Amino acid sequence: MTAKEIRSEGEALDIYARQGKTLQFTVFWKDDEDDAIDLAGFSARLQVRRTGEEEPVISLTSSTGLTITAATGRIDVLVSATTLAGIDPGRYRYDLEVQSGSSGTVTGLLYGRFFVNEETTK
Repeated sequence: MTAKEIRSEGEALDIYARQGKTLQFTVFWKDDEDDAIDLAGFSARLQVRRTGEEEPVISLTSSTGLTITAATGRIDVLVSATTLAGIDPGRYRYDLEVQSGSSGTVTGLLYGRFFVNEETTK
């Protein structure tokens, strides 16, 4: 997956990552008329965890792994190869949220299963 356009809140999407490999993708948040949602003043966060686990195995924020381009409604996601190398293969769950700095409103953009496939070439 390289880019995903979101036109509603809470869209389900499964993500497949490879252990020890970099994962990069881009999310564009748009309204029903295909116009970008301006993310000025927003922060973003993404967490991945096993079902039933309290601690996330991946935790990204606007300052660590997530880059917001406000005017275009764009969020770039980067999970390093080093981070993914330290995660056991298996099935996890994740969500990506944005929070308005002015109102504090939290909007879920993506959620779903997050699969880590075992690395073959090391």
